Amino acid sequence: MPTHPSSYHSPAAAAGACLLSVFVAVVWCAPTAAEQETPRRVRRRVAPAGVNPGGYEFLQIAELTGFSGPVYSLAWSPNGAVLASAGYGMVMLWNPATGEDATALRGHQDFVWGVAWSPDGELLASASADGTVKLWSASSHNEVASLTTGSVMCVAWSPDGDRLAVGSAGGGVQIWDVSSRTMIHRLSEYWVVSAGWSGDGHTLAVGGLDGSITLWNPDSATLLDEFEPSVSAMDTNGLAWSPDDSLLATAHQDGSVWVWDAGTGEPLRTLESHGGWARGVAFSPDGRLLATTGESATTTVWSTETWESLGHYRLPPLPLWSVSWSPDGRYFAVGSGRYNGFSGGVVYLWEVIGGPPA
Repeated sequence: MPTHPSSYHSPAAAAGACLLSVFVAVVWCAPTAAEQETPRRVRRRVAPAGVNPGGYEFLQIAELTGFSGPVYSLAWSPNGAVLASAGYGMVMLWNPATGEDATALRGHQDFVWGVAWSPDGELLASASADGTVKLWSASSHNEVASLTTGSVMCVAWSPDGDRLAVGSAGGGVQIWDVSSRTMIHRLSEYWVVSAGWSGDGHTLAVGGLDGSITLWNPDSATLLDEFEPSVSAMDTNGLAWSPDDSLLATAHQDGSVWVWDAGTGEPLRTLESHGGWARGVAFSPDGRLLATTGESATTTVWSTETWESLGHYRLPPLPLWSVSWSPDGRYFAVGSGRYNGFSGGVVYLWEVIGGPPA
């Protein structure tokens, strides 16, 4: 992900009046070439090279296209029935069982950087560079609220579903009360790229454009801790808590992924796998696997017991931005696309086969 703040600004108006009108006004416009495509499904088996004690195998089961913009963010609904993917001015809702029956949620006027489901699965939050976070009904697909936040890079729900953490471009982290649609805290004043709540809801981890990693008490808005990675390039592009809250994984601009002891702040591992920046990072629901993505169009799946690479694959030519696991851990999705591009977004679905007994 580029490090200059200006690179996150809205794209030039030269992208085409027809394309922009789709998202500026609620009027029908002829779809782009990307939107006219039909979702394509491919299957290929990717087996780990060499000795693999875990016995894992990874099978690509779908390649989903037909929408505008890069997939900066992905989110699986809590019941596993819907996969949401970010795009330009839209959020796509997919049936992950078939890879088809896609629904486009339109209303944003710029790139969508973050998507996240409420814990009960009734609402989907989408965060955009257009300066808003929108809430969508999972049942009707209607927009039910629009929060004026300023240009935002990420959004995360509290585990109880009462609050939203919104990471903004230059305005720090905003904590919103969902029921009243009001901002109740602002935790910092720097440029936030990534954020995530601990499972117990007592800590919010925040990743900055300056490479910072900070832990906050979201109730009192007080700083709890700050981790200091030794990275050659800035940006904490992504972060993820392990299911038991013991680990925090962070993805960085120099291509490294750091694994931290969340309690002590001590770095435990540095994982090197991606050329260019690393961004997507997600623990499997059982905590045994960590999936990471990067600029070099690569995804790696790591064992959290040995920290060995169990699967490493490349999907050229575009960067891989995001990764998300299904709630049952049987699948993960990876999102790609050209940075600030209006077409070419792709979602890849993978099935996890084998592994140790549950």
